[in-house]
Amino acid sequence: MRIPGFLQRRVAGVPLRSLSVAMLALWAGVLPLAGQSDTADLLPRTDPDTAGLATGPFSAMEMLYEATIFNVDVFTLRIRLDDGTRDRLQATARERDWSDALEDEMAQAVMEARDALVSSVFHRDVGLDRFLDGMGDNIRKAREAGLITREEEARILADSGEQFAPLRERGIREGDTFRYRVRGDSLRVVFQDRDGSPLGSAVRVGPERRISLLASYMAPGSEFREKLLRPLVESQGR
Repeated sequence: MRIPGFLQRRVAGVPLRSLSVAMLALWAGVLPLAGQSDTADLLPRTDPDTAGLATGPFSAMEMLYEATIFNVDVFTLRIRLDDGTRDRLQATARERDWSDALEDEMAQAVMEARDALVSSVFHRDVGLDRFLDGMGDNIRKAREAGLITREEEARILADSGEQFAPLRERGIREGDTFRYRVRGDSLRVVFQDRDGSPLGSAVRVGPERRISLLASYMAPGSEFREKLLRPLVESQGR
C-alpha cells in the first residue's frame, strides 16, 4: 500500500520532505513497536559490519516512524555508535533530567561520532524524488547550522543523483533496507531489497559526508533529535 499523497507531504505533522535518509531519518517519543506492518521485523537485531561499535546502554537509538492519524508505519530507524560516543553520552546524561541544555550536549556528541551505523527499513513505498528532496532539506539544515559549507552542500547534492541511480526506475519499496556505515571521514551506503538482494552501493569520502548524515537527526532545529535522545535519558536506572 502506498502512502496517500497528502501523507507524503506531511506525516505525523512533519513534512516528509524534511526526512532524510534521516532516513530519511528516522516519532512523539519512541513509538511502541506493536502493530507494525509485516516488514517491521526486517531490520535485523544484528547488523553486518559492526566491528568497533559499542553495545549496552547509550550505544544505540531505535524508533518507528509512523503516520499516527492512520497508523501507517513508514520506516524503522536504528543508529549505533562507537564506544567513545556511548561513554560520552552516558557521562553527559548521568544523574541529569531531560532539558534543552542536555539535548544540545548529547546531540553534539552524536554529531561528532566517527564510527557509526545508521540502518533503516521501509514499511511502505516511497518515491525516490521525494526521498531526495528530503535529503536536500536536511543537508541544507546542516549548512545553515554552520556544520558544512555551501560548497560541500553543493558537492553532496551533485553526487546524490549518481549515488541513488540504481533506485531511479523502481523507487524505494516496502522492505528495502538502507545502511550507512561511517568510519572516520568515509561513508559507505548499501541498499538491499526485502530479500537481502543488493540494489546498489556507494562510498564517499570527506568529513561533510559524515556530518551531513548525523546532522540529519541531530542538528539544531531537527524535528527528530529529542525523540531519539530523550528515551536514553529516561531509561536510566530502569
